[in-house]
Amino acid sequence: MIVLALLPALAAPATAMPLSPGARAEAFATCIGTYTAQAAHLRLSNGAGAEAAEARQAAFRALAEAVAPHLATASDSAPSEIDLRARVVEARMAQRARLSDASFHPDAGRRARAADAAAESRAACDRLLLGA
Repeated sequence: MIVLALLPALAAPATAMPLSPGARAEAFATCIGTYTAQAAHLRLSNGAGAEAAEARQAAFRALAEAVAPHLATASDSAPSEIDLRARVVEARMAQRARLSDASFHPDAGRRARAADAAAESRAACDRLLLGA
C-alpha cells in the first residue's frame, strides 16, 4: 500500500538542487520569473490559483535572498545582480508566451504543447522546493 502511494513521486524526474550559490541564484531567479507570469496569467483569466502562484513566487524570492550573501564569496563565477534580474525577465516572458499560446493559439496541438511546456516549467521549479 505504501509503495503505491510513493509511485507518483518516484515517477517524477529527479532534479538535484544546484550546488554552487551562483547556480542556485540562477535557478531561483528563473522560478521567480516563471511564477510571476503564472500569477499574472491566473489573475487575468479567472483569478483561481493566483494566490498559490504568488506564494510560490514569494518562496523563490526568499530563497534568492537567502543565497544572495553567498554570491560575493562564491569561488565560481557568480552572476551579477543585473544577470539575475535579466534571468527573471527572460523566464517571465517565456512563461507568458507559453501561457498565451496555451490559452489563445488557434491550433489545438500547439495549445496542448504550450500547456505541457508551461506545466513542465512550473514542475521544474516545484522540484526545487521541499514538500512541493
